[in-house]
Amino acid sequence: MRLNILKAIAASLVITLSSVANAGIISTGDIAINQSIPDRATVTDTYTETSTDIIDNVWVYFDATSSWIGDFEVMLSHNGVNVLILDNQGGPQDAVNDWFSDLYATAPTWPQVADTSTNYGFLPSQSLSAFNGLSAQGDWALTVTDTLSADSGFVNSWALQFSTHSAQVPEPSTLAIFALAILGFASRKFSK
Repeated sequence: MRLNILKAIAASLVITLSSVANAGIISTGDIAINQSIPDRATVTDTYTETSTDIIDNVWVYFDATSSWIGDFEVMLSHNGVNVLILDNQGGPQDAVNDWFSDLYATAPTWPQVADTSTNYGFLPSQSLSAFNGLSAQGDWALTVTDTLSADSGFVNSWALQFSTHSAQVPEPSTLAIFALAILGFASRKFSK
């Protein structure tokens, strides 16, 4: 008898919680900037996300050209958190158009040869996991700074992709039904 009550309680709990954990992918698509960046100047572009889902992982795409990409410092900012994607890396490379993510665990930092087993991505200079657990909602800013003189460049575009889970909590009516089920089972025991 107790086992049946425990099974019913467990089933009610599973049904209640199953509506909470919905995973998803949010993708911004290509965000065009198309702006030149003179020596020792900064370009910032902002994207506003409306989803309230909670971030599990972040991918950042960055596309720019310069006669010396190693002059660039690229930072992603959201909700007071700042993460360096590129920190004056690349030296005399003339372009970067790649994805960056912590999930490319075996990948080198840019501009070495990409890890083809992980979709040709690179590790960022700092960990993007700083955004994990935050809501995706709000402004995301990409800031590109040409930190040295003698070479200018052009910022083409950027993009974001998030794996997320729902921030929903069970509706009060769902919790009330669960509580009534528990009370019903408990009253059956005491009435016998």
